[in-house]
Amino acid sequence: MARLACRDAPTLQSIAKHAAALNQQADFRGSGGLGRLEISKLAWAFASLEVHDSNFMEGLARQAAILQRELTQQDLSNLAWACAKLLASNSVLLKVVSEESVNKIKGFKPQELANLIWAVSTLQLQGQASENLFRAVASEATMKLRSFKAQELANLAWAFAKRSHGFQPQPQGQTGLGVGASEMLLALAEQASKAAHEFKAQELSSLVWALAAARVNHQAVLKAVGQQAAAKVRDFTSQGLSNIVQAYAKLDASHVGEQAGVFRAVAQHATPRLSQFKPEELSMLSWSFGKLAVVFEPELFRGIAAQATKISAKLTPQGISNLLYGFAKADSGASAAGGRSHGACRVRRLV
Repeated sequence: MARLACRDAPTLQSIAKHAAALNQQADFRGSGGLGRLEISKLAWAFASLEVHDSNFMEGLARQAAILQRELTQQDLSNLAWACAKLLASNSVLLKVVSEESVNKIKGFKPQELANLIWAVSTLQLQGQASENLFRAVASEATMKLRSFKAQELANLAWAFAKRSHGFQPQPQGQTGLGVGASEMLLALAEQASKAAHEFKAQELSSLVWALAAARVNHQAVLKAVGQQAAAKVRDFTSQGLSNIVQAYAKLDASHVGEQAGVFRAVAQHATPRLSQFKPEELSMLSWSFGKLAVVFEPELFRGIAAQATKISAKLTPQGISNLLYGFAKADSGASAAGGRSHGACRVRRLV
C-alpha cells in the first residue's frame, strides 16, 4: 500500500492497533512480538503514508529497545527517517537509534548515513547522544564522500547546517557547528564542486544554503553551483531562487562578482513570477540583491516594489527592513552608475 500511496485510514488504524497489541502481549520475540525487520518495514510504511498513531509508535519503540542489538544500519536509518517524517520525537526509539547507530557507524552506506542524520537534524535532537551521533557521522561520511550521490550530499550538508546556529552571527573564526563537522563540510564542498552537474535545482539550492549557513566559503563549489543554477534556473521554485541568491549574499564571497551570470538569470526568471513569492522570500530576494551589489536589475526591483505593496499587510517588521535595505543598496548603486530609482518611493509607503 505504501508503494501505491494508498491511504485507507480505517484499514491502517486497524493494522496499527493489531501491531501494538502484539507488542503488548509479547514479553520477548519468541512469543509473537514483532521482529526487527517488521519493525523497520512498518515504521517506513506508516511514515510514507503519513499515518500518525502514538500507541503504534510506542509499541515499535518498546520492541526496538528489546531488539536493539539486532537492528541493522538499514533498520536504524528507516526508524529515524520514519520519526522525522511523522515528526514523532519518541524518546525511547530515538535513544535506541542514536546509541546503536554510533556502535554500528562503520557499516552505514552513504544513503543510510544521509537519511539518518537528516532525520536527527529535522527532529532537532539535543543532548550527548545526539552530539555523539553527529560526530560519528561526520567522521564516517568524510571517508565515504566519493560514494555519495548528489541528493545525499545535499541532505548531509543541510543536516549539519541545521545543527549549527544557521545564519546567526558567530564569533570570529567560529562556525557554531561543533561536532567535528567543519572538516567534513569542506571535504563535502570539494566533492560537490566536482559533481555539481549531477545536482537537481532543489539540491543545488539546499547545498548552497547549507554551506552558507555553516559559513563554508568554498570558491570552487560556489562557482560550480552558480554555473549549474544558471543553466537550470527554470527548474527552481520561488523559495529555491530566493535561497540561491541569499546564500551567496550571506557568504559575501570575495569572488562573488564571478557569479553575475546566475544572479542575472535568477532576476530575469523571478521577475515575472513575483506573485508566487511568499512575503519572506520576496523580502530576502530584495535584501540579497542589495547585499550582492554586483548586478542591478531595474525590472526586478520595480516588480518587487509592486508586489510588496500588494502584500504589505503580510510583511513582518524584519521583512520590511530587509526589503528596504535591498532598495537602498540598489538605488545607491543605480545612482552611482547614473541610473534611475528602482521603485524605492513606492516601497517607502510601507513604512
